[in-house]
Amino acid sequence: MSTDTANSGLFLARLLLVEPSSTMRYVLENYLKEQGYAVESVDSFRAASNSLRQQFDSFDDDYAAVLFGWPATSVAEASQFVALLESADYHDLPAIVLSQEMRADSRAWVAGREQTVLLRWKDYRSCRERLQHLLDESLDNDADAPVVKFSNQDIHILVCDDSASIRLALRDLLQLQGYEVTVVSSHDEAMSAARQNEFDIAVLDYYLQDSTGDELCRALLEHPEVGEIACTILTGTYSDHIIKSSLRAGAVECMFKNESSELLLARIDAISRLVRQRKSLLAEHRKMDSVIDSIGGSVLVFDPQGDIVFANESGKRSLGHRNDESLVGKPVAQVVSDELTSAEKGRRLRGVFLDSDAEPVSVVFKCSDLKLQGQPGGTIVLFRTLEDVLAGSGAVLSSDADPSAKFMRAVGDNLTMLDQQTHLSSLLVVELGFKSGGSALASLKDTPDHQRLMTSALLNIYPFEDHLAYLGNSRFGVLLHHPDDQQSLMQCRKFMQIVNEVADDTGLEGATAIGCLINLQRHSSKNEVELMQAAVQGLKLAAGNGRNNCYLIDYARTLPVYPTPVAQPA
Repeated sequence: MSTDTANSGLFLARLLLVEPSSTMRYVLENYLKEQGYAVESVDSFRAASNSLRQQFDSFDDDYAAVLFGWPATSVAEASQFVALLESADYHDLPAIVLSQEMRADSRAWVAGREQTVLLRWKDYRSCRERLQHLLDESLDNDADAPVVKFSNQDIHILVCDDSASIRLALRDLLQLQGYEVTVVSSHDEAMSAARQNEFDIAVLDYYLQDSTGDELCRALLEHPEVGEIACTILTGTYSDHIIKSSLRAGAVECMFKNESSELLLARIDAISRLVRQRKSLLAEHRKMDSVIDSIGGSVLVFDPQGDIVFANESGKRSLGHRNDESLVGKPVAQVVSDELTSAEKGRRLRGVFLDSDAEPVSVVFKCSDLKLQGQPGGTIVLFRTLEDVLAGSGAVLSSDADPSAKFMRAVGDNLTMLDQQTHLSSLLVVELGFKSGGSALASLKDTPDHQRLMTSALLNIYPFEDHLAYLGNSRFGVLLHHPDDQQSLMQCRKFMQIVNEVADDTGLEGATAIGCLINLQRHSSKNEVELMQAAVQGLKLAAGNGRNNCYLIDYARTLPVYPTPVAQPA
């Protein structure tokens, strides 16, 4: 015997243990005996009922407490046993209920009985402390004081009833369950309280002096200052008309004043579980949103039925939706064109989404299957608008973004049609700058006049409108078409020489160029976004090697725009 057991004053306290499962009964019986209790264990509720009734006829001490496992299914003998514990002879007998699932019926029964606690089977070792508390309490003169049995402080309930007695009775009943409760007596008081506090559940009397429960329910759900709230209507009648009007107003449940407190608590417990699940999902969404936003990018997720189930803040902003305007629940067909749902999974593509005004937005996107527990869970779409792509790569778009968007689409089209083309293509990005102290470059003053002059002049030389565009920040993009690498290098060098000549002709004296050249065939696994980002990095490498140089991505070397003539032999 341990010192703690000897000092507890509970040694040889007689317990009745009821558990049909021999394994669980054996484990708990041995544990209680180790703690110094005298245990009588039975395997049926009928035997337990008989033991309780016969204790008065025996010479043994009365049972100090009873412990029993709550049956997983409805059993008549178990119902009779718990009814016996509620009778006048046994209503003050301390009891510990053990349950695997902590179901609503067990919680409700425990809540309605004094000196009773509920434990999970996995926590059976805490029986010692609970028993000591219960047995000490049974000797206390103040044992009739109400005890909160459950921790429900995370659920805030608003009760609205114009009957003071019902209002206060509901408050006391719910507070005994550990809920945070606020009571009001009218429609206006309920709306005022809901605007000032966050409630999870509202219990609304149907017949109020200044309104009805369904009207109040609708007002709570529609008011912009009231957060997410689950409404339930409390009524004294089973009228079909009341039930229908309440459910149509958005109530999740109808409860009746003449039903038992246990049933009412079971209904509130069920709604609380849904509220907690919703809060958990919302927290997960916010966590996912934070993670996605931290790495950049816009995200939509739609389920197998084609309804949007998630959109991060970046995604909503990219499509012109306000932060408080959710896309969740809308058919994905209202947001994107048909090409999304038919897109090849895993491949980066260019497409058109629709903004909040149903106007087209050019994007690049990638679709991937979403699986939940091995089952199809829908599709996740990562996307960026072309404007964001260019802004993210350092380019600043002019007020007219169409040329840049068209050019990016042309690059994307070339990537998707590589197998069908008889010619080869390369992407060339050229950046103009001023000579400034040796080989260093200083950015040109980026003005609309210079943009128009340079673009117009270059188009006169390279008349493929969609394959040439001003990208901002003194940068121009061009798609070169050629039969081989040698021709590509010649075209690249010639084009950059022309850019310098045109710069002089348009008044940009002292301008010089750097460039970056990328062969599309060698980078077919990338999309136009990745290619543009690579080109911007290539410009930095070219600038490091001096003015009038082009960095060749495929060869990791620079190509001088004006080659040094080879000296001829004398």
